[in-house]
Amino acid sequence: MPEADDHAQPEAQQKAHGDALAPEAPEVPTNRALNQLRAWIVARELLPGSRLPSERELARRLKVTRFVVRAVLGQLEGDGLIRSLSERIRVVADEAQRSPSVLAETVAVFTHLSSRPLPGEGPPRMLQALYFGVSAAAQAHGLNVLIVPPERSAMARIQRLIAQRPLAWIFLEDALLTEVGRSVLDAVCARGIPAVVYGDVLDAATLDDARFDVVSSDQHGGSYALTTWLIGRGHTRLARFSDNPGAERASQVWRMRREQGYRDACRDGGIAARPAIEGARLVDGDGSREAFARQVRATAGFLLEHLSGREPLEALMVVSDGLLFDVAGACRLLGADPAVRPALVGYDNYWMGVTERRFDPFTPLATVDKDLHEVGAALVRLALARAGGDAPRERRVLTVAQRLVIEV
Repeated sequence: MPEADDHAQPEAQQKAHGDALAPEAPEVPTNRALNQLRAWIVARELLPGSRLPSERELARRLKVTRFVVRAVLGQLEGDGLIRSLSERIRVVADEAQRSPSVLAETVAVFTHLSSRPLPGEGPPRMLQALYFGVSAAAQAHGLNVLIVPPERSAMARIQRLIAQRPLAWIFLEDALLTEVGRSVLDAVCARGIPAVVYGDVLDAATLDDARFDVVSSDQHGGSYALTTWLIGRGHTRLARFSDNPGAERASQVWRMRREQGYRDACRDGGIAARPAIEGARLVDGDGSREAFARQVRATAGFLLEHLSGREPLEALMVVSDGLLFDVAGACRLLGADPAVRPALVGYDNYWMGVTERRFDPFTPLATVDKDLHEVGAALVRLALARAGGDAPRERRVLTVAQRLVIEV
């Protein structure tokens, strides 16, 4: 059984965040100690039938009072994870003797994934890769995965689930873009339950919150690698094409990190960085060829000045693969060949599944894979480290490398 530290937050910080969903929480040291002992039993660091250390020894290892230890042991006995042989002797219950305690071996994953369809090709495909990484890693550790939808209609069930204390909570990106998602995150943190967040779509202020751990994909590194590859091919006039996000989406940290990766690569490559070209997505798209043609014409209007004149762009970096095909069509409409100049590259590596591909058989010269399966696995590893008391007291921020996919 590992030595554990006390991750208790100051009382003022607890009150500042509050618990909008659940009743008043016990003291955080009790929550932490309960999580750690449960995790040790689930991980079989305390074997079935083995005698628990004394209350004094547990208090020393957990860095809590004996009063807290007694409260935790009472809860574990009520859950059927331990048995009392006498007033002073307690043993870990044999698996056959345990009361059902499924949630003690369960990671709750907060996402829309199973509750309703997500629009577009890119977000669902990337979200599924993220979830598959979470699911595979959890199963490899012998844990259950419970998908919790961030729907207001499910709030009563979510409240009960928080009170029953799963081993840990993992928050995927789609769930935290709603008021419901943020409220649930606040409630989980107030209960002292380990929480790990996929942080790419969050803003800087949220990512600075010390109450939860964060795993992100290396947007800076992926953008830097893609830009450097284009410069290495002799392209000195290159720019990015974006989808003109609103203010809330523009503040997401991934955009700032990707922007910085592009600028750093331009600086190191000795070329001038250019402002992003902001296009616009038409709202009347119905998936038809006619709607695609309208989008191509609209995109061409944003590209005209950049692909004409004495120094037209030599390369164009599209913010995500979903925009590749109307940008390619717009280049052709303006008399340019996207396979040659401007060299057209994507991002996110889902271009093969984009619906508009049937209208323009373009293949990007390169794209970037965010390795979301590994991001999902990292979310689980960090959640288990926190639940088992193996993570440092300070919150952890992990970054998973992205992979450049060339001549796809």
